[in-house]
Amino acid sequence: MKPFRSIGFHSLLLALPRSMLRTRLFLNLLPFVVILLAVSLYAIVLFSRLAKNVETTVTDNYRSIMAAEEMSLALAGMDREVPWISAGERAPDNKAFAEHRKQFEENLALQLKSITLPGEGELRRQLATNYHAFQAAMTALGSLERAEDQHEVYDREIAPSMARMNGLLRQIRDLNHEAILATSQNVRNRTREVTRLMIAGTLIALVISAYACYQLGRSILEPIQSLTRATHELGEGSLGQAVPVIATDELGELAMAFNKMAAQLQEYRQSTTEKIVRLHRTMETTLASFPDPIFVLNKEGRIELKNPAASTLTSALLLQSQLPAPLQAIATKTLESGENYLPHSFNEVVSFRINGSNKFFLPRILAMRNKEDALFGVAVVLYDVTRFRLLDAVKTNLVATVSHELKTPLTSVRMVLHILLEKTVGALTPKQNELLVAARDDAERLLRILNNLLDLARLEEGSAGLQKEKVFPAELAQSVIEEMKDKAVANGLR
Repeated sequence: MKPFRSIGFHSLLLALPRSMLRTRLFLNLLPFVVILLAVSLYAIVLFSRLAKNVETTVTDNYRSIMAAEEMSLALAGMDREVPWISAGERAPDNKAFAEHRKQFEENLALQLKSITLPGEGELRRQLATNYHAFQAAMTALGSLERAEDQHEVYDREIAPSMARMNGLLRQIRDLNHEAILATSQNVRNRTREVTRLMIAGTLIALVISAYACYQLGRSILEPIQSLTRATHELGEGSLGQAVPVIATDELGELAMAFNKMAAQLQEYRQSTTEKIVRLHRTMETTLASFPDPIFVLNKEGRIELKNPAASTLTSALLLQSQLPAPLQAIATKTLESGENYLPHSFNEVVSFRINGSNKFFLPRILAMRNKEDALFGVAVVLYDVTRFRLLDAVKTNLVATVSHELKTPLTSVRMVLHILLEKTVGALTPKQNELLVAARDDAERLLRILNNLLDLARLEEGSAGLQKEKVFPAELAQSVIEEMKDKAVANGLR
């Protein structure tokens, strides 16, 4: 028969199946948890009892102290209201004396009921005896008719009784105060005991758990270290690193999952790289098809991408990796504010001297954001508006020239009409006069239209500005009515 050999706790852990890694970890932590739980329960029970005892003791002692204080005050009040025979002095207040006596007797009854300390009962019985003697003396004093006899009884019996009662009350207060201090010291002593017990239990649990974790760690540390090394290499871009699977437990499953993830990442990187290259070439081809210069700037304001037209522009301006100063300022402002810059007026164009001629561009800057609405760059598009600007200038000059040229014959027509209406060349029939007045008004209206066209041409050229002046709304409305009255009447409106 083979001799029996005991199996240790660590041998029991190693004998568990490999798939029960969670159970092994739990059993390693179990002693630590059990010891901490036992110590914690002991501390909870002890502190609960201690708190209850402290509350009861301190409450009783505090009540005794407060009752003794009130009895001392009641004695002092009764002493002030002794029923002397009045001889020109203040008359005693019998009602106040009765209230003080009632207060003293109520607190004396409480003192006799709540005796909790050794020696406190004897002091309270002596207090009751002296109070009975005090009552008898007060009764005797009240029956005397001469003030001299009252003072003799007061000095011989009442004053000594009150002094003894005050001394006994002082002893009762001191005894209860010492009991409160002793309770506080007892609480501190028990707290230190519990603290030492918890520290000892914690240390024991830590030692046991440290030993168990050290023994168990040797069986799981190597796979974790291998996984850590493979993770670092994966982070550095080495996706072909595989973790050896040396067990069938949770760590083995983790190693197999890691190897599968690394293989999928490698496939994804290959497909993503091809997709990014294809997308980049597609974007370059698309941008190259635009005749206008296009720049793509990163968050720092540096050029990351540009089409051939933009490269031609920067080469002509002798620039490398940045925009011209005016455009760079606008792009920086857009990067700071995050708002698009989309002008529509020719007043916002920028001009560059290229190959001996001026080129005009209308810049439009768009903020680029990711899915989280975070700004990561801007796109700068320069629309070549040189031809449009020339056409606009031709249009403005044409309007100004035509308006100016029409004013000369119109002035002659106006002068002839005024001469005819003045009848210096002959008399006019009523019908002729009506026709000439209508012709004069139309000539004046045509003159105002020509002047307005000239003003618009000057405003577009920037050579004239608006002269603002205050005007009453009624005057403004009346001028509009006078301007449109003839046309309204001609159309049958009133």
